[in-house]
Amino acid sequence: MMSLRYLFGAGCLFAVSLNGAVAAAELPSRFEFCGEGEPRRHIRVAIFNEEQDPWNVVLTTNGRNESAKATPYIFGNVTPREGFLIAILPRAKTPPILIFDDGHAEWAGRFYVKCQ
Repeated sequence: MMSLRYLFGAGCLFAVSLNGAVAAAELPSRFEFCGEGEPRRHIRVAIFNEEQDPWNVVLTTNGRNESAKATPYIFGNVTPREGFLIAILPRAKTPPILIFDDGHAEWAGRFYVKCQ
């Protein structure tokens, strides 16, 4: 598995390998998703430039904040699904939030779309 560092510029997150090759596409530093069904969830993800703290993500679910961290790869030896951008790992022992380039997210078996 490639070792990655995050660099921030112009409000965007770049994942770059230590040897200099770009490992992931340019990503926004904020995401917002809404879910259907019960319980209805509103998810906000904000990624901050805190190189000293791996828990540099604020995950807000229905108004409740918790720290999390971002990782560009969580699949081990399995190739990630097409369109996968980044995973958000909450500090609480809950499943990761998977964010995809078509504007949806998946969390604990549920689908979320960009809020309107």
